[in-house]
Amino acid sequence: MRKAVIVTALPVERDAVVEHLRDVTEAPHPQGSVYRRGTFDDNSSPWDVLVAEIGPGNEGAAAEAERAIQFHEPSVAIFVGVAGALKDVKRGDDVVVSTKIYNYESGKDAVART
Repeated sequence: MRKAVIVTALPVERDAVVEHLRDVTEAPHPQGSVYRRGTFDDNSSPWDVLVAEIGPGNEGAAAEAERAIQFHEPSVAIFVGVAGALKDVKRGDDVVVSTKIYNYESGKDAVART
């Protein structure tokens, strides 16, 4: 069976993914992360899917993705989110996918006033 690891930052994101799985159980990782594990097979061959909610932050997402890939050896690893920083998309209607990412860092830019 094909295997996918899906990493989310927020509970609403994790719950949205998990609601598309059947036979969901908890799958603990040896380093403490707890994944939701289930099967996705809606009009397709079945996928074994592991879902982790890791909280906001690039460093946490990167560390969890590395652990998940090394331990679970998935066919595909995906980060799923609501794209909260994008203001011109409709949650639940639009899908945003990047083809390339260069030195992505979160933060805010402000003009200093003197």
